This record gives sequence, structure tokens and C-alpha cells, in this order.
Amino acid sequence: MTTIEAGTPVDDKDFSRLVFVNRPGLFGLLLKNMGLTIVTLGIYRFWARTALRRYWWSSVVIDGDPLEYTGTGAELFLGFLIFLLLISPFALVWVGLKVFAPDPRWRALLTLGFYVFLVFFLIPIALFRARRYRMSRTRWRGIRGGMTGSTLRFLGITFAGFLATMLTFGIMAPWMRMRQTRYITNCSSFGDQTLSFDGTSRPLILRWLAIIAVPGLLMILSIVLIGGVVAKQAAAGGQPDPKMFAAASAFAMIPLWVAIPIFMIGLIWYNTYEFRYILNHTSVGAIRLHSKIEPWAVVGYVVAFFFLAGIAFAIVIGVVVAATFGVAAIVTHGGETGPPVFFIAVIGLVCWRRCRRCRCICRCRATDGWRRSAMRCRKHPSGTRHWTSGPTLSAPAGVPSHGASRPRPA
Repeated sequence: MTTIEAGTPVDDKDFSRLVFVNRPGLFGLLLKNMGLTIVTLGIYRFWARTALRRYWWSSVVIDGDPLEYTGTGAELFLGFLIFLLLISPFALVWVGLKVFAPDPRWRALLTLGFYVFLVFFLIPIALFRARRYRMSRTRWRGIRGGMTGSTLRFLGITFAGFLATMLTFGIMAPWMRMRQTRYITNCSSFGDQTLSFDGTSRPLILRWLAIIAVPGLLMILSIVLIGGVVAKQAAAGGQPDPKMFAAASAFAMIPLWVAIPIFMIGLIWYNTYEFRYILNHTSVGAIRLHSKIEPWAVVGYVVAFFFLAGIAFAIVIGVVVAATFGVAAIVTHGGETGPPVFFIAVIGLVCWRRCRRCRCICRCRATDGWRRSAMRCRKHPSGTRHWTSGPTLSAPAGVPSHGASRPRPA
């Protein structure tokens, strides 16, 4: 592996860069996938996922050449059918025992056992097999990727990691992730070059603790406050006041509502940092990967996206509600008591369509105390102006018109 001393000037042309290209057509592809998925009652989602993967893979360019995804929707659909065949006996046994079990405690125990089976057995197997499938269907310059390894070995690593994470109340989650990443990466290859990962969980555990510490303390504070409210109401005796109890409960829930966005933002930051750490400790043969992604920049992008999406959603819901109330008022009251929002929306839509059809340019001019607007239409060959603001007001005494020049101050 080639090493470079710190401070040595390096030309960027000597390195192969990984670039993401913003290719057009994503919005249309999403609309097509959504429509066909709805029409086919969800069956098309396998082909939709394949189309999206081909789009994302071809958008990643390494040293001037894009990646290529060779998977098909039929392969994903066949894999889903095989998964259903494997899981159906366990699901039938679980449903039968849950229905015919006389004791509710047995039903609860069977439900817990099924979820444990799902989390510790089926999901890890599905993740490992899906990673193997994606690696085998990825090509670059005709070089195909691949992945070996044992599914049972990965299942054992995952089970041990889950057990350690639960016993330490989530603190050992980075240790489990790094063990999974090391096994999957070391079993992967690209052509005749094998991938290797040399990272550890030590740099990640402290950051993970910082992410979960503040939300955890806020959640504990909320639980203590809720317990105090319940204890106070029980100690008072008699029938508790519903209004006071609701107000105290809402106040006790404030730390919990503060902890949720803090934890979500911290989780985005940590996942980005972990992704960068994994890339910086991964090698493909003699090539060392390197990433400069900034976690706080990703957090900013995600927060801005959800903020703008929330505003857009609120506007759409407001327009739909206003139009619905307007139509309901017209139907029930004949339009006498209905809000004018619906009529304003209709008039605005008609005017917009008319303006789009005519392609006119509107210009407004204002003078002290009076206003008039003129519209010049490109389709009129004479280029004359048409006054569209109703009766034209004459200028007050002492105020010059548009064509007259204003007296300059002395």
C-alpha cells in the first residue's frame, strides 16, 4: 500500500475520486414507480426497487466510469416468494398456538417468542443475504463484485452483539456494528481484490454515549415527573381533578418531547460519522478509501428538507381543507354563508390559465396617491397598452403625471 508523508503536496489527479452525479429523471421515475405499485397492489415494488438501484448505481462515478447494477425485479420477487415459503410454517404454528392457547400468559409468551425469532434470526439472515446479492450484482468497468462467508457465522455475531447491547442498555451497540462490518467487509471482494476493514469500536463508543446520554436523562426526568404527578394524585385521595391532572401530565411530558428531536438529530450525526469512519478504515486490495463527509452538514440538509417538506405539506393541507369547506358551504347553504376562499381560488386559477395562454407581462406604476396598471401583450402586433385596472384616476392637483417631469428641489 502506498503511503504519503504528512505535509507532502499531492496532486488530486493522482487519486481516483468517487463522484455522485445528479442525473435527471429521478422525479419521473418516482412517480412511475408509485403509480405502477398502486395499480399492481404492491407487486411492482420489486421492479421499482430495481429501477431505483440502477439509477443510484449509475449516478456513482469512480475514476470517470459509473457503477452498474445488473439485478432484476424478477430475482427480487422470486427471493420474496422463497422467504414467504420459509417463514410460513413458523407463522402458521405461531398463529395456531396463539388462537388455541387458553391462557393469556401463553399467548403473550408466544408473541414475545415470535418477535425474538424475527429480530434475532430472520432479520440478520435477510440483511446478510441482501448484501451478498447486491455485491454480486454490482459491476464497474466489467469487474464484478462478490461476497463469501457463512450466514450462520454472521447470525452468531449478531446474536452476541444484541445480547451485549441489551445487557449494557445500548452502550455496546457500536461494538456490535463494528463486528458485523468487519465480517461483511472481509468477506467481500471486487474482481481479484479483497476488501479489508481494520476499524475498532473504541472511537465510536464515547460519541455514542454522548448521543444517548442527554435524551436518556431527559426521558428519566420525564418519567420521574409523571410518577410524581401520579403519586400526588393518589396521596390526595378522592377523585382527582381531571384538568389539573391533564395539565400536570402535559408539563411532565415536556422533557420527553424535547428528548425525541435531540436524539433524532444526534442519531443522524452519529450515523454519518460512523459511515465516514468505516470508509476511512476500509481497503480494496492496496487502495485505501478516504472520505471527507461532514456530519453536521448532513444534519443541516436533513433538517432543512424536513422543514421545507413540513411547510409544503401544511400548504397543501390548507388548500385542500379550504376548498373542501368552500364546496361544502356551497352544497349545504347555497354559497350564502360559505367562506370566499374557494371562489378566490377558482378565480385565481382561471386568471392564471388565461395569463399563461396569453403570455402577457403586467407592469404596475404608482405615483403619490394614485395608481394604474398597464399590460402589454406579446401577441398584439401593434404593441399597444391596455389599461386593465378599471377607471383611470386623474392625478391630484400639484402632482405631475407619468409623462410630466417632476420639479427638482431647490
